[in-house]
Amino acid sequence: MHPLINQAALLRAKHHRPPGFNLFTLLRSASDEVRLHSRYLAFLLDPDGAHAAGGTLLKLLLEALNIEGFDCQSATVEVEYRKIDILIRNAKGQALIIENKIHAGDQDGQLYGYLKTLESEGYQTFAPLYLTLDGSDADTKSCRGIDYQRVSYATDILPWLERCQLWVIREAAVRESLLQYIDLVRKLTFKDQGQKYMDMLKQTLLKDNNLVLVRDLQKAFIETLKDLQLILWQAVARRIEEKYPELSKPYVIPTPANVDRYYTNAKGNKNFGLYYELGFMPGAVYIELNHRFYCGYYCDVSSHAGHYKRLERMTTLVQNNGTSSNGLLWRYTTELDMKNPSDENLMMLTDPDRRERAAERMADDLHDLWRKAREFCPEPGLIP
Repeated sequence: MHPLINQAALLRAKHHRPPGFNLFTLLRSASDEVRLHSRYLAFLLDPDGAHAAGGTLLKLLLEALNIEGFDCQSATVEVEYRKIDILIRNAKGQALIIENKIHAGDQDGQLYGYLKTLESEGYQTFAPLYLTLDGSDADTKSCRGIDYQRVSYATDILPWLERCQLWVIREAAVRESLLQYIDLVRKLTFKDQGQKYMDMLKQTLLKDNNLVLVRDLQKAFIETLKDLQLILWQAVARRIEEKYPELSKPYVIPTPANVDRYYTNAKGNKNFGLYYELGFMPGAVYIELNHRFYCGYYCDVSSHAGHYKRLERMTTLVQNNGTSSNGLLWRYTTELDMKNPSDENLMMLTDPDRRERAAERMADDLHDLWRKAREFCPEPGLIP
C-alpha cells in the first residue's frame, strides 16, 4: 500500500466520526425533497410553528439571503401549494417561492410557471429561491429568463440552521430534531467530517508529492465509478431478464459512452438508462439516472393520446416523486447517488452482494410499474 493511502486510512480510523442514529433517515429517504426537507424547512420557517420562535427563524433566513422588504409578521408557509415546494405569503400580498432540489431534475417552465401563477393571483413576488445542495444553476428551460436566487444547503441553509439552534433551545423536542436535521444536511453536503481529521489530511497532502498523487487518484476514482456504474446497469438488466421474462428485451441500454459522458459537464449528459416496451399498449417503462436512479413511464402523446391519458391518470393514483418532462410519473428506486456517492453508497457499490440486491430492487421497481400499467390498461383496441 502506498504510504499516502496508509496514512489516510490511519487518520480516518482514528479521527473520522461515523454516522450516528438519525430519526429522519430512519423514517424517510435522506434526499426526499418534499416529504422530508421541504416539510421540515417549512416547519422552521412558519411563524406559527411549534418551535415557539415566532417569525425569528424566517427573519434570520431572509437576512442571510439579503432579502429585504418582506413582512414576516403575518407570514404563512405552505408546502406543495400548486406544486410549489415551499410558498411563503403574507397579508400584504407578498409571496416568496422556494424550489427545493436535492437530486430531482428541472421540468420545462417550472420556475417560470410558478412565478407567473402567483403573479396572476395578484401577489407581489420576489425572485424565487432555487435551493440545491451546492447552489447550482437552474436549467434554462425551467426559468425561461426570469430572475432567481441560487441558494445552497452547504453555504446558506447549514449556517442558518446552526443559528436557529439558539432560538429553539427551550423546546426540547424541536431542539433535538434540529440537531439531527443539521447532521443530515452535513452528511448530504459532505461537511460531516471532523475538522481535526480534515486538517490532518491537508497536512498530509502538503508533504512530498502527495498532492500530485491525489490528483491522479481523483481521476482513478471517477474511472472506477464508471466501471461500477456499468456493472450495476448490467446487473439490473440481467435481473430483469431472469426474474421477469414477460418483459421484452430492452430497446435501449446504457453504453460505456453514456457512462463516460455522465461524468462530464456536457449538455444532455444525464437521463439515460434501460427502456422496455410495455407490450400490451404503446409506451414504455424505464430506469434512468440523474444523480439518483428513478423509474417511470413514457408514451408519445401525439401518436397515442388515449393511452397517454391512461398513464397520465395513474400519476394521481400511484405513489411517485413527481412528473417528468413528458408529463408522466417517475419515482426513485434506490438511495444511490452516482454523481456524489456517500460513504455508504461506495461501500454498497464495491460489495458484490449488496450491489446485486440493489440491482434486484431496481428490477422489481421497474416491473411494478409495468404491472400497474397492465392493471389499468383496457382491452386492446379500445383506446386509439
